[in-house]
Amino acid sequence: MPTTVRFSRLTAIITLALLLIPLIQVAVPVFASILTTTAPLVGAWNSNVSCTPTTVRITDITANQTGTASFNASPFSPGITTTVSGGDAKRWLTPGPTPSGWHSPGPACTITNNFGKQQGVFVEIDGVKRASAVFEDSSTSYDPTNGGGSYGGPTLNDFTFNIYDPAIVSNYGTSCTTAKDPTCYGRIHLEIDHDWQAAKYCGSGTACDPNALNSQTTQGVTLIDFQGFMYWDGNNANSASHSFSGWELHPLTGWRVHQSALNLGISFAPSSPVTGQVVTFTGTASGGTAPYTFSWAFGDGATGTGNPATHTYTASGSYSPGLSVTDSKGATGAASTTVAVTGTPPTSVIVASDAAPGPSSLATAGGEKLIQDSAGKMIAVYTDSLGRIGLAYDNSDPMLGGWSAPVKSSTPASAYARPAAVLVSLTSLELIVEGGSGAGMISDIPVVIQRDSQNNITGFTIGTPKALDSSGLGRYPTAILLHNGDILAAWAWQNSTRTMVKSLRWDSSTGWTNLAGSSSTPDMALLDSVSITWFVPNMIERPDNNNVYLMANRFTGPPETIALNKATWNGSGWSWGSQNITYETNCSDADDDPVGLAWDPVRSLVVAAYGITGTLSYGVFTLTSQDVKTHIDTPSLAVTNRGWAGIAVHITTGDYYIFFMNVNTDGGSGPLGYVRLSAGGVWNPTVNYLDSATTDQVLSLRPTGTSPTIDLLYATGTSSPFTIKFTRVRPSNPSSFSVSANPTTLTTQAGSSAISTVTVTSLNGFTGTVSLSTNVSPSGLSASLSPSSIILTSGGTGTSTLTANSTTTGTYTVTVVATGGSASQSVQVTVRVTDFMVSAQSSLTVTSGSATTSTVNLTSLNGFAGTVNLAPSASPSGLTVSLSPTSMPLTSGGTGTSTLTVSSSTVGTYTVTITGTSGSLSHQVIITVSVVASSGFTIAANPSTVGFQSGSNASSTINLTSLGNFSGNVNLTESVTPSTGLTVSCNPTSVLLSSGSSANSTCTLTSSTPNTYAVIITASSGSLSHTATITVEVGGFTISASPTTVNVQAGTSGTSSVSVLSVAGFTGMINFSISMTPTGLTASISPASVSLSPGGSGSSTLTINSSKVGTYTVTVTGTSGSSTHSVTITVNVQDFTLAVNPSSLSLAAGTSGTVTISVASMAGFTGPVSLSAVCTPSGPRLSLSSSTVSLSSGGSGTSTLTVRTLHKTPPGTYTITITAASGSLTHTATVVLTVT
Repeated sequence: MPTTVRFSRLTAIITLALLLIPLIQVAVPVFASILTTTAPLVGAWNSNVSCTPTTVRITDITANQTGTASFNASPFSPGITTTVSGGDAKRWLTPGPTPSGWHSPGPACTITNNFGKQQGVFVEIDGVKRASAVFEDSSTSYDPTNGGGSYGGPTLNDFTFNIYDPAIVSNYGTSCTTAKDPTCYGRIHLEIDHDWQAAKYCGSGTACDPNALNSQTTQGVTLIDFQGFMYWDGNNANSASHSFSGWELHPLTGWRVHQSALNLGISFAPSSPVTGQVVTFTGTASGGTAPYTFSWAFGDGATGTGNPATHTYTASGSYSPGLSVTDSKGATGAASTTVAVTGTPPTSVIVASDAAPGPSSLATAGGEKLIQDSAGKMIAVYTDSLGRIGLAYDNSDPMLGGWSAPVKSSTPASAYARPAAVLVSLTSLELIVEGGSGAGMISDIPVVIQRDSQNNITGFTIGTPKALDSSGLGRYPTAILLHNGDILAAWAWQNSTRTMVKSLRWDSSTGWTNLAGSSSTPDMALLDSVSITWFVPNMIERPDNNNVYLMANRFTGPPETIALNKATWNGSGWSWGSQNITYETNCSDADDDPVGLAWDPVRSLVVAAYGITGTLSYGVFTLTSQDVKTHIDTPSLAVTNRGWAGIAVHITTGDYYIFFMNVNTDGGSGPLGYVRLSAGGVWNPTVNYLDSATTDQVLSLRPTGTSPTIDLLYATGTSSPFTIKFTRVRPSNPSSFSVSANPTTLTTQAGSSAISTVTVTSLNGFTGTVSLSTNVSPSGLSASLSPSSIILTSGGTGTSTLTANSTTTGTYTVTVVATGGSASQSVQVTVRVTDFMVSAQSSLTVTSGSATTSTVNLTSLNGFAGTVNLAPSASPSGLTVSLSPTSMPLTSGGTGTSTLTVSSSTVGTYTVTITGTSGSLSHQVIITVSVVASSGFTIAANPSTVGFQSGSNASSTINLTSLGNFSGNVNLTESVTPSTGLTVSCNPTSVLLSSGSSANSTCTLTSSTPNTYAVIITASSGSLSHTATITVEVGGFTISASPTTVNVQAGTSGTSSVSVLSVAGFTGMINFSISMTPTGLTASISPASVSLSPGGSGSSTLTINSSKVGTYTVTVTGTSGSSTHSVTITVNVQDFTLAVNPSSLSLAAGTSGTVTISVASMAGFTGPVSLSAVCTPSGPRLSLSSSTVSLSSGGSGTSTLTVRTLHKTPPGTYTITITAASGSLTHTATVVLTVT
């Protein structure tokens, strides 16, 4: 794009200018006017515009011409265009979420111009003035280009005005009077479009607010910067108001008050540095828009950021450090100066001259003695010859001998030794130290650090010690500052039966506690009750996952081992794991070779070093975040002996350094030197000596920090007091690159993929192509990178995607190797492929007719976590299988079980398949199930269903068969349901079975009662019992009558319905016969026979009559062949009796008398009886007290007849007839009346 071309040309101009100016050490502005043109190259100010602007002057657009000549000559022709019919490109809304019906994607950032070249049409014009502005060209709806829809609000107008370049147009009012006036070339028309305002692209709160432009700038006065799209309005190409040019910035997308150019300067101190001395560079910046970002190139390949910045030159010579500044708006500027470096730095400087012997002052333990704080100040900690703590500091370059006089603690009762320093903050230091109020105590000494306003250290205040372990059995303390501000301390402890490493954690709220925070009693991080020799511990926390490693070898061996325990961070705290006492088994003694630990920030690895017993080599191994260990041991070194080693990692190159003394004897002294492992290379066995004195012993390395130097303290001397010295190794910072991965630990299920982003970063100005490749260990994992190469610019970065997949469970290490030129770097990514396993016993045996269970086991493999669904299947059919539960969650490393139940009544061999699935993972286990007959016998009835007619019989054969090895007597018993109506007789009732044999018994079934019966034959022998069921259907018929009691009045007839029903499939003719008792009743049945089909029914009518009162029994018998069934009907022949009392009556004329009439029920008669009386001849008067008497069964009733004679009734004999009637029954009685 044009932007890139213009900037590159400008960069070349600046570079040339910098080479031509005098080389001075003070700050001067450099080509400020040229640098100004770089200011706009920061992108669009309007968030709706995704283009990068091309910075131009107005004359670049007009090509110093007017009218169509300007259009033909301008590199921006034809400007933005659109193909939408009726639409206008100048109103085209920019790309983004495009409303329905709108044209997309909006104006292009770059077009192919009329000359066939690519040209950016989104431009920026800086440092111009404006003329007056007007609102015009109103609208209430969008242009067709933008869909044509309604604004849905008020009428909006274009905001239009002209701008001009004050370098060309000195007086706008008198400029551009004709098309030939050259001032026209420096004028152009601008419009804030009404569609852009309607879409909220412009307006209040945006970069193109017309009201803000009106209120915050003054026409003809304020210098303004503008951005917008180039548009040619041919209709106004010859208009004076349009400066005789069709060119417009339309749409205008943003404006700002003009930003002035950057002015830079550089100063440095000291003015005449020597090699090894820290040089402080300070940059100044004005103009542009603060705040500023400072970047440095120091002239020797090294770079830096910030202001001020420090750098140390390792060789004398003349250097040209350069400064690059970027303001908050993206404007950039550059400046440079010259630094002359002379002299040779000292190899070491003295920190203190009153130290205790080295093993007590600086060793033997893993605690830090040399600390560089975040302000770049250095602190050294040691113990002096009187057993006191000594603290010294250096606020500048520690190699220039600017160390302070030591600040001392009070003299303890028992000499302090082997201090471990933890810098909690810029003003707080904690010392964990051996000694204090008694020998073998572990004490915590707080230290307050005094500082001035520049964070220079001015002194220390040493506080009152606190005992962490007062047992008198502690030694060799170590301590580290954890990522959350806590302190973790550990120390060795020993009595006559065991040796261990104890630990306590400190936090600001609870003080010293165990890791869990639940007790002030220390944790036992390591414990050995077999080899009672002192541990010497060291610790490190990994920055990538915050896990803490504690490693310890023995002060004197055997054993020649390194013990390990790890405190795992769970997001809120730590917990110790299980110890490994023999993590390494070839380690020399810790009396002069304690385990050294360092962090490799280039590859995200923990690095450990130790002396290999019996050799002149050092063991070195690295640990990934997944604790994958890789050894990179040194070769045998050309030394007499080796001791007091420590390991360091260069923070940018990733080179490993082992510092040690070439000692004269075990635990002795000798020259200080180091060997180096270059990144991607092999150990160089050549020893580089730093101090040739033969009295050097014990060293303490500054832990990996932000400084690229490697710093250490060491002791020298033959007797107390010893001297503490500081020295520094300044590895060169060649043009290189770093490689990192995120994440460094991947977890994926077998058969699936996981990705990590590999980032390659240019270091010290590296440019070029970096090739990427992978190595996988162990085999079984596929790893690929895309892309496989990255092109780096100076200071730039590039990424590649690492994709890893495997079908094989395991933990793999993928080493990504980045190679560029002669440089090679690598990073390791741990890939954990998880899975689960389904297991069960391979075979089951189940007895026919019963069930058995088995356990199906689920096991998490390599950290698998998830829910596994289980499903059983069986083949062939005939086996019933079930699982409970059928779904189970597995935790990482966990197990689970499900119960399989199988049953079958069919002997045979079956295959049961259990399938476990989780996501794309699926596993099966196959179980062979054998269904076998049980040891005993079987029983079977043949036939099992028997039918016969009632009154007859049938039989069924009971078969008994021995199973397995069964032999013995089997006894038979029977039961019948219903319990009556069927007789069962089995013969024999006891059967002797031998192994593998069978025998029979015959059961005879007899019944005269039709019904369906269930006969259960039980065969038993000892505790064994089996049954067989025989269904017996006894065929016949049943007979019934309705009603079974018939009541008839004497002399009349009654009926009862006699019904027959086929039972158990009976068929045949039923003949009826009748019998009665006592005699005196006449009975008949019609029809006299009925034919039945199976399950059918029939009926006949029984008719009975009699004039003789009484109760009779009528038996109706149905006969078919030998089957006879009867039903009994009770017949009541009913009547009543009539009696009078007296039966004669004598009355005188004119008197009256009474007669009692009685009626009584016979044979259950019930009903009303009507009474009447007649006198013959007539004359006497008759009246009844009741003309009706109601009788109940067996009851009686009366009525009184009153007979009254008149005086005129003739004397004589009269007959009174009394009649009682009910239905067809009538009875009479007479009374003889004599009248006198």
